[in-house]
Amino acid sequence: MPDSRRTNVTNTVPELIRAHVLRSPDAVAVRCGEESLSYGELDGRSNRLARYLCGLGVGRESRVGLRLPRGLDMVVSMLAVWKAGGAYVPLDPDYPADRLEFMAADSEASLVIDAAGLDGARTVIAAESAQPLHVGFDPDQLAYVIYTSGSTGRPKGVAVTHRGVVDLVETMGPVLGAGPGEVTLQFASFSFDASVLDVTTTLASGGTLAIATGE
Repeated sequence: MPDSRRTNVTNTVPELIRAHVLRSPDAVAVRCGEESLSYGELDGRSNRLARYLCGLGVGRESRVGLRLPRGLDMVVSMLAVWKAGGAYVPLDPDYPADRLEFMAADSEASLVIDAAGLDGARTVIAAESAQPLHVGFDPDQLAYVIYTSGSTGRPKGVAVTHRGVVDLVETMGPVLGAGPGEVTLQFASFSFDASVLDVTTTLASGGTLAIATGE
């Protein structure tokens, strides 16, 4: 990850995405298979989930494990955790159970969201307001924790701030040609840090994230 001290960040990725929500709410933000969400729909769904997470006690720098399959829900959940003020910990459900248990415990995740739990709470989540939250957080706040492969021993969690994520977007967005009308194929595991590059540079630039299905 780039050195977070190089950039005088005034915005975070959720704020950069919000600008595209206001500018082009009907533009496709993310798609996977036959499903897709516009920027307006992505914003509304992530706001509802963020309010639900706040109700569960998620707050500033709370670690939230995301044990979700590839798809729209993963991106919605990433944004929701950020909007609630928390930091997400990706837990690829294809990983061995003991590795997932270790990462959840080692990161001190206060909550782990999986597909079954999310499906069971959809009615409650849908009843939440889709309006933006006003949870204050700063660029030096923790954004996510991703674990190394563990090839040299026990996996180690790498903690990255929002400042570091925006630095990545500002550095790599122009290099990759990210922007409105551009489509990015997302195929790396969400537990691999390359996924952060795909998601953040695409959505913060107003492009479309096309998630490859597991199949």
